[in-house]
Formats: sequence, structure tokens, C-alpha cells
Amino acid sequence: MLDSQHILLEQRHKELIHEREMQTLAQTAMEGHENDSPFYADALATLGRQLITWGEQLEERYAMTCTECPTPKLSA
Repeated sequence: MLDSQHILLEQRHKELIHEREMQTLAQTAMEGHENDSPFYADALATLGRQLITWGEQLEERYAMTCTECPTPKLSA
């Protein structure tokens, strides 16, 4: 009985060590990689937001209601 408990405890101990080693490896792999975005990423994000704003303003300025929309002419 004691042998089987001892074997189970050893196995659990090995599992815990393995889990800790995996956590350490994951932490080591992530060190220094918190901000991998290129230096121009902020500029591109700002440009993208500005383009969206301009597009929304253009839509508001030139929006047509359905009665104002030109109807396509079908040639028979």
C-alpha cells in the first residue's frame, strides 16, 4: 500500500515539475516580445482613423435619399 502511494506521489511530483518547466519556457519565450509592432504602427493606426472620419464626412455630405437616386435605364 505504501509503495503504490509513494509511486503516485513521485508521479505527481514529476508532473508538477514538468508543468513548472513549461511555464518557465513560456515566460522566457514571451520576454521582450510585449510590443513587437513596427515603429510605424501608430502612424498607420492614426491614418486609418482619419481616413474613416473623412469617409464618414463624405457620406454625410453626399448622401442621397432613394427618391433622389438616379434610376438605371434598361436598354431593350
